[in-house]
Order: sequence, then structure tokens, then C-alpha cells
Amino acid sequence: MLLKGSLGDLAVISLSNTFLFLGTAFESAALLRLQGVLTPRTRKMGIIVMLTAILLFNLVLFFYNGEGLRIAIASTFCALLIAPPALRLLLQRKAPALRRLMGGLYTFLAAALAIRASAALLAEGPAALLAATVSQNLFSISAYMTMMLANTGFVLLAKQKSDDELFRLASVDDLTQIWNRRTFIYKAEAVLDQYAKRRLPVSFLLFDIDGFKSINDTYGHDIGDRVLREMSAVVSKQLGPHDLFGRYGGDEFAILLPGASRAESTLLAERIRVAAEGSYTLSIGALTFVPEHRSDLDRIYKCCDMALYEAKRAGRNRIQRAEQHFEAPETREYDYVRI
Repeated sequence: MLLKGSLGDLAVISLSNTFLFLGTAFESAALLRLQGVLTPRTRKMGIIVMLTAILLFNLVLFFYNGEGLRIAIASTFCALLIAPPALRLLLQRKAPALRRLMGGLYTFLAAALAIRASAALLAEGPAALLAATVSQNLFSISAYMTMMLANTGFVLLAKQKSDDELFRLASVDDLTQIWNRRTFIYKAEAVLDQYAKRRLPVSFLLFDIDGFKSINDTYGHDIGDRVLREMSAVVSKQLGPHDLFGRYGGDEFAILLPGASRAESTLLAERIRVAAEGSYTLSIGALTFVPEHRSDLDRIYKCCDMALYEAKRAGRNRIQRAEQHFEAPETREYDYVRI
């Protein structure tokens, strides 16, 4: 606007709306990137929409110069740019309240832009002036609200994403991308308390790769790491959405199956054993029990560990139940070297 006197009205309108399209496109890209969905295809589509808006607006400006049509084009394309990330924020399942709030704000802005475009394009005569005034006021209010609230919300969303990433790094095993021991124990204790109140059974599986030390010694630790990653991926495919899968350490892994009976846990353990057969095999210790309040997860682990050792002594690549150890008055300590 400061250059209006030297550049002329058309040039100022052209530049200001070009910057409007650029700014809206960058804001949309920032929101998509914050959600982790700014793919090359999405970026390409956004660039196409932005360039189409700039070209079409300037063609109308310099060759037709109809104010209603200009407003309709600017509002429509800005709404098209901002609507995808807005709706994704608003409709995302199990999204935090902050994301839904931000999605609502941006969706409101996109709707206001659409109303402004319709009012500018469809109204004629005296009604056009009134419609333009109402739509302009609506747009101004919505844009101001979005600018004030969304800027703060965007910073909070960025912080929330950083916090989520830090939580993931602290909770997930780097190599296998499943829960690490500390997080598995924390989540498992919460599940045990919950099922203790409901007096429902849970099952615990403890397993490792037979002869994993010889794999490392023969082929090197890189191959050993690859085996652990591949095995974790194979096992994860056999589990349900509520099952907990964690790495206890080395090649030892644990699974907690909420609500699984003895028969169901044995069937799942067999599926896991069969699915993993190939270059390596698994020995599995399995236990089903009805937890009590503040169940001793360490004792549960020791019972399954003894069953796992018995499976190895019996020839490996098999499942051994641990109920006899769990039901005994005291859990006997085994002094052994894992095979």
C-alpha cells in the first residue's frame, strides 16, 4: 500500500494478492509438515494450486478487472489451500484437544473464505454491496481471530510434537522400534491393575532366539541386529492393537496379552513360533493368570524365564507353560547359562 502512488492500483493489487497466495500456501505446508504428512505429491499439488491461483487472478485483474470475480478467485483458492490441513487436524481420530481446536479455527477460516467467494460471485446490484460488506466483515473477523489464536496454537502444536518425539525416543527401543523394557513394564503394570479390578485373565509370553550368540559370533553383530529387527516385525504382525510387545534386553522379548486365556495364549505363541521359523527359531515361556492388585511383574517374569529355560533344555523351538512355577509357594531360582 505504501507503493500505491508510484506503482499504481493494479500493480499493488497484483502484488498483495500474490503474497496472499504465497503466504497461505506456506502456512498450509507448515501445518501439513507439523502433522508429518507433507509428502512430495502433496507439496506438488500445493504448488500447482498456488501457481494456478496467481496466474488466474492476474489474468482476471489485467484483462477483465471485475472486483467480484477477483474476490471470488482469491477467496476460493485460499480456502482450497487451507482446507486440507484444517480438516485433517479437525477429523483426526484420537487427536489431542489442541489439534482439534486448531483444526476448528482453520476450518472456520476456510468456511468464511468460501462464503465470501459465494457472496462476491453471486450477488448483483445493491445486494452485491450489502453482501460484499457482510462477507468482508465476516472475513476480517475470522482472519483476525485465526491470526491471533492460530499463531499461538501453532507454537503449542510444534512444542507438543517435540514432546511426543522426545517421549517416543525415551520409550521405544532404537533397534526394533517396539517398547523398551522400562516402558513395557510401566504399561504392563497399568494393564495388570486394570484387569485385577475386573478379575479377568492376562497372559505373559517371554521368548528369545535360539542360539543367538552363535549368530552374532558367526555372522557379526550387524547381521544379529538385522535378525532382531526382522523378528520383531514378524512378531508384531501376529499381535492385536491392545497387546504389549517389548524388548527386555539383548534377544529377550516379552508380550502381555490382556484378556487372553491359556488356550488363546498358547495358540498365539504357536503362531509366533511358526511365523519366525526359518533362519532361526524361538523358545517361548507362557503364563496365564488372573492378576491381583499390584501384581509382582518381576515374579511373573521369573516364572516365564524358568519355563523358557525348560523349553531350551527340551530341545528349543517350542513352547513351555509356566503355570506350575507361578502356582508354587515360592519361585525357585535357576542357576543357568542361556542356551
